[in-house]
Formats: sequence, C-alpha cells, structure tokens
Amino acid sequence: PENALTGRSIVRVTAYDESGYTLSYTITSGNIDSAFHLNVSTGWLTVAQGGILNFATRRTYSLVISVANVMASTSISLTINIVEVNKAPSLPDVQSFSIDENSNAGTVICTAVGTDPNSADAGKLTYTIVSVSPTPPFTFFTLNRLTGVMTVAPGALLNFESTPTYSVTVRVTDSAWDTVNVLGALTDDGLFVISLNNMNDAPTIDDKQISVRENEAGSAVGAPLSASDQDASQGFIFSLSRTSLVCQSQTISSGQVNTPVLFSL
Repeated sequence: PENALTGRSIVRVTAYDESGYTLSYTITSGNIDSAFHLNVSTGWLTVAQGGILNFATRRTYSLVISVANVMASTSISLTINIVEVNKAPSLPDVQSFSIDENSNAGTVICTAVGTDPNSADAGKLTYTIVSVSPTPPFTFFTLNRLTGVMTVAPGALLNFESTPTYSVTVRVTDSAWDTVNVLGALTDDGLFVISLNNMNDAPTIDDKQISVRENEAGSAVGAPLSASDQDASQGFIFSLSRTSLVCQSQTISSGQVNTPVLFSL
C-alpha cells in the first residue's frame, strides 16, 4: 500500500543453485527514488523510505533484479503495484463570515467545502456541526449534511448587542471506502467565525394611562415619557401616533423628554 512504513516486507525473491553456490540478490534498475531495499542474502524486498510510495504520483514500479553466484548471474523482472489507501479529508483551519443580526430562518450564512485526495470520496463527503461558542440556548445554526450549506435555524435569536460573534466548529467526514488498510471514516475539523452585522433595532416605549379633566385648556398632561433602544447612543423623537383623535399635537425631541405634551379636546 502507499505510505507504507520503512522496513515493511513486500515479497521474497527466491532462486535455486544446483551446484550449491551461495546466491546474492541486487536491484539493477527501476528502483526510482531508492524506494525499495533488497536484502542481498535473503532476497527479501522491503520498503526503504517510509511515506515515499504515493498512489497519486506513481502507481507502478518495474524492477529488474539480478541473482548471481560466483560464476554467473541471471535477471528477472518484478512489477510492484501501489495500492491506494484512504487519506483524511480537510477543511480550512479558520474561515470568517458575516450575517445581519435578526436574520430570518433559512438565511444562508456560508458553505463548508471540504477536499479529499482520494477519488473514491468525490461527492461523498458529509458535514456536521461539532460545537458552537458561546453555546446558544438552543440551535441557532443548521448545516446541510450533504451540501455543507449553513443557514439560520428556525427561532434563532441573533442579537448583535448580546453576542456579536459565534465560533462554529464544523467537521467533514469521508465515506470510509477503504476497508482493508484504513478502518473507519477519517475526519477533519475547521473553525467558522460568524460575525453579526449591527442593524438598527426598533425602540420601545412604556405604555401609560393618564387622566385629565375636561375643559382644562393649556394644562400639562402626564409624567415624562420613557423610551429605550438596544442600539447605543440613539436619540428619540416623540409624537402622537393617532393625531386624528386630538385637536392639537406637538412633536418633541429627546432633548425635550421632560417637557409635557400639550393638547386640547
């Protein structure tokens, strides 16, 4: 198999001498990159350099081996076929993406794209989310197992003000096609940094119920209005939303929050 370790036995070359002379074995040609070692006495052919055998770069070696005694020699041809073994897929170590806060469910964030050196795994890689940090109270991100497309999960509360960035660890897994040399599926993890874009959030205002006596023209009504906004450094403009129900309305800015609104019936 490819990537065999140094010293792994491949085959033993054997010969017979009728006269009983001692035989010696040597590789005379075809030993590209000195990939193999042949024991001169025993004829055992082994891997000379671990990791040099690579199915992707060379699939066959054609060796010529000489067998000799003190009087004569002969040669044989030996073909070594390299067997492909399963190798791990890979994802980029770190990738960064961004999405607007409060995005709707199903909004596409990014696509995880793994690579694999084995042609047997083409189109067969699968993807899963291993972890999310900080850990949300429930699922905020979903990942299509086959396509690697990451989307916003239903009900996700993506709020820039509370959590501006999430770190999502994604795992790519191969098809475990090699049942002889490598047992089980091979994997690799990549970090996906998801940053939220700060969007303008709607302000909120407290409900109030006030009473006023009739015929009180020019009188101040109610306490100062109270409003809030998730976005920092936001000013407010206050106005009556249903002016058709009053005879006079007045718009005030955030700098006039403590100024009463005047109206008449």
